[in-house]
Amino acid sequence: MNLVKLIVGGPISKLSLLLYLFFNIYLVNETNGQTQNFYDSLNFAKIQLNQGKINEALQLLDILEESHPGDENVIRVKGQALYWSKDFQSTKSYFKKSIQTYPSLAWIKLDFGRILYELNEFPESEELIKEFLTLEVDHPEALQMLAEMNYWTGGKPNVSYTYLDKILAPYPDNEPANRIKKEIKQNTAPRIGFQSVFYSDTQIMKYFGFQTTAEFYHSALLQPGFLAEYRTYENGKTVQIAQASLKSGFIKSGTDLYLRAGMANSSQWGNQELTYGAEVRQKLPANLVLAGSLDQEYYLYTLPSIAQPISPVTFRSSLGRETGKNWIGKALYQKSLFEDDNWVQTFAAWFLIPIVQANAIHLSLGYSFNFSDSKEVRFSENLPIKNQVGNTGFETVIPGSYTPYFTPINQVTNGFLGKVKFDFTPKFNLSLTGNVGVYARIDNPNMIYFGAPPSPGPGQSSGLGQGPGLGQGPGNQPISQEDIYLILIDQEFSPLDFKASIDWKISPKSTLNSSYNYQETIFFTSHLLNLGLKISLWNE
Repeated sequence: MNLVKLIVGGPISKLSLLLYLFFNIYLVNETNGQTQNFYDSLNFAKIQLNQGKINEALQLLDILEESHPGDENVIRVKGQALYWSKDFQSTKSYFKKSIQTYPSLAWIKLDFGRILYELNEFPESEELIKEFLTLEVDHPEALQMLAEMNYWTGGKPNVSYTYLDKILAPYPDNEPANRIKKEIKQNTAPRIGFQSVFYSDTQIMKYFGFQTTAEFYHSALLQPGFLAEYRTYENGKTVQIAQASLKSGFIKSGTDLYLRAGMANSSQWGNQELTYGAEVRQKLPANLVLAGSLDQEYYLYTLPSIAQPISPVTFRSSLGRETGKNWIGKALYQKSLFEDDNWVQTFAAWFLIPIVQANAIHLSLGYSFNFSDSKEVRFSENLPIKNQVGNTGFETVIPGSYTPYFTPINQVTNGFLGKVKFDFTPKFNLSLTGNVGVYARIDNPNMIYFGAPPSPGPGQSSGLGQGPGLGQGPGNQPISQEDIYLILIDQEFSPLDFKASIDWKISPKSTLNSSYNYQETIFFTSHLLNLGLKISLWNE
C-alpha cells in the first residue's frame, strides 16, 4: 500500500486500488497473449517452410519482421526460407543487411556462414564463423566447418587438427569430427613407393630397374617429392636417375604448378646430364583440364641413347577430361627439339565412352588417333656390315635401325580403344586396356643396297671370288656404305597395345599393384612388367 501511495503521490480509495490492480492484470494477460500469438505464427511459418510452401512462409515472416524488428528467430527463419527458394543473391543481401543492422546477433552469423560454406564461398564463411566463435567458443559445428574449409582450401593440416581437437577433447566419440580428421590424415600423409621393372624389346634392349618415390604434403602450396631409379641393362650398362619435384596447388583458381629438376647418368656417359622442367595444369568447367609443360629431359628409348647422352627440350600441351560419367578423353601435342637441329612432333587424341556400368564390371569403348613426324630421319645401317659383295643382290634391304633416336616420318595410326575393369571386391580390381590398330601407315625408312659385285679379275672365278694366290677375293668383302641408300617406302602396318593391371589394397595404408604391357609397332615389339608397393605413413 505504501508503494501505491508513493507512485500516485497521495492517499487512495479501495475502489481506485481495485481498478489499478485490474488494469495491471489485463496488461500482463494481453502481453502474454501477443507473445504466444507471435510464437504460434513463427512456428506456423516453419511448418509451411518444411511443407515446401516457401512463398506463403515468406509472406507471414515479412509480417512478423515488421511487427518484431530485430528479432533473431524471425531473421534466421526468413534467411532459411530465402535460401531454400534458391534465390541465393537475395539470401546473401538479406543476411548482410541484417548483420549490419544488428551486429550483436551471433546466431545469424552462424547461419549465414553455414550457407556460404554450402555455396563454397569459403573466405567470407570463415570470417563470419570466426566472429561467431568469439561468443560461442566451443560450438562443434562451427569448429568442424572451419577445419573442413582449411583442409579444402589447401591449408596446413595442423590448423584443421587444432579445430577438431577442440571438439574431440570434450566429445571423443564425435563421429563427424573423427571422420574428417581421419580423412585429412589419409590424404595428407607422406607416401613412399617401391617399384621393380623388367623391360624387353626386339631392338634388342633389355633391362631390370628399381624405382623409389616419396611424396610429402605441407600445404597445397608446398608438396615436395622425390624419385630415384636404377637400371641395369643386359649388356652390363647401367643408368641412374634422380629427380626432385614440387607441386603447388592454387585451390581458388583450380591451377596446379609443377617444378622438377634432377639428373641422369649412364655408366658410359662422360658426365651427368641435368634435367629440369615446369608444368601448369588448369581445371576448366565440365571436368576438363588444360595442361602445358616444357622440359629439358633425358632420352633412353634406343640402344645408342644408353651409350651417349641425348637430352631434348620437349614441349607438351593437352586438353582432356579425366573423369566424367558420359565420356573421358584427351587431345595432346608434343614436340621435342634435339641438339642436332632436328625435331620430332606428335599429335594424338583418344576418347572412351562407357558401355556397361555394373557394380562389378565397367566396360568402355572408344577410338584413338596418332600422327607423328620428324624434320629429318635418323636411320642408318647396323654396323659392322655383315653383308658381302658376293652374296648381296641389287636392291637388297640391309639391316638398319634408328640412330640415335626414333624419327617417324608421316606416321598415322587409327585404332579401336577398349577398357574393361573388374571390381572383384572393394579392395581388389583388374583392368584390361587394349588399342588395336585398324589402319596405320608410315614412310618407313629402309637401307637398300644399289651396288653390284665387281667383274672377275684375271684368274678369278665370278662364282667363288677366289683367285690363285689371292686368298679372299672381292666377292667376300663387306659391301661399301657408299652403295647403301636410305629410301622411304610407304608401308602399312598393324600396331597393337595391350595392358593388364591389378590393384590390391592390402591394408588401409598400403596398396600392391602390378601390370603387364605388350606393345607392337613397326619398329619393335616390347614387353614391360611392373610390380609396385605404395605405403601411406599416417597414424590412426
